[in-house]
Amino acid sequence: MKKSSLLSCTALSCMLFTGLGVASAAAETKSDLPKPVVVVEPNDVPRRFANTTIRVGMTIDENGCPSDIRVISPNSAYLEKSVVAAVNQWRFTPMVKDGTAVSQKVVLPLTITAPTP
Repeated sequence: MKKSSLLSCTALSCMLFTGLGVASAAAETKSDLPKPVVVVEPNDVPRRFANTTIRVGMTIDENGCPSDIRVISPNSAYLEKSVVAAVNQWRFTPMVKDGTAVSQKVVLPLTITAPTP
């Protein structure tokens, strides 16, 4: 995917390290919470959203795959299309409960920063 912005995931206290449009993530959270392990940046996010924090809701299944992805705020059809397409390609470590991977609904605040020239 074309590199147009950088997302930083603050809900899971993770830091994204970008490469060629795909980022891996390392999180400093409890080991049983979902952590992003593959992150794909959205294409063509409008500049008006630079330095904006958006809230993205989703379900992360027991295999770490997101589903039911939606932008909760701000409300923008264009942002929804771009972010949902990218987040659909993300992969997470699944949430673990009593030693077993389980499905979990989450809301992630993601900050879109302006691309570096």
